[in-house]
Amino acid sequence: MRLGKPFPLVLSQGGNEVFYGRTITGITTYDGSNKAIAFNGAAVNIAIGNYLYNTGWISGFSASIAAKSGSPVSNSDGLHPCMYRGVENPWGSVYQFIDGVNIAPDYQAWVCRTPASYASNLFAAPYVQLGYANANADGYPEVMGLYPNNPFAEFPITLGGTSSTYYSDYYIEQRAENCPFGRVLEQRCACGLSCWCLNNASSVAVVSLSGRLVKAGA
Repeated sequence: MRLGKPFPLVLSQGGNEVFYGRTITGITTYDGSNKAIAFNGAAVNIAIGNYLYNTGWISGFSASIAAKSGSPVSNSDGLHPCMYRGVENPWGSVYQFIDGVNIAPDYQAWVCRTPASYASNLFAAPYVQLGYANANADGYPEVMGLYPNNPFAEFPITLGGTSSTYYSDYYIEQRAENCPFGRVLEQRCACGLSCWCLNNASSVAVVSLSGRLVKAGA
């Protein structure tokens, strides 16, 4: 558990049955096996068998950062989110759903450049097939594919890197018709701006998967 992070109190893994979205304000160590966790909000009855877990950082923390890049707490401890050149939390703290891309079972990525036409598991117009197939195994990328008509879409085609060479971010290949997730902070080796996790169906919904608002509605 980390100070400042939101969390739920739950009865089951991945749930939020008792409450969700409280923020940890203090952690006191009693002895080698016990700690007290203080959180904001109204008091709540905690029963034997309840447990809690951290979730992603609450959006809006960058309002307290005076510069265009930096962290509200620490730029170097590896425990807090950051803002980079005006983009809040580029890693996201959780896997972020990447809309406009569908991955076919043959490791082929299809992309759509018209947000109004986004659809899950569509492998036809207005989606366009990239001119290369993705790598068909998990690992650290060494070479990213390039399709000149859609140069923004880069997926690994050759593996062979490590956590400290080439892109230094992990790649998880797809197992079926899936949508991509990327840019996670909490998974250590499976993290970073070049990380891709392609093994989740578009219908999946768990606490480690999220999304990012690109444009607010009128």
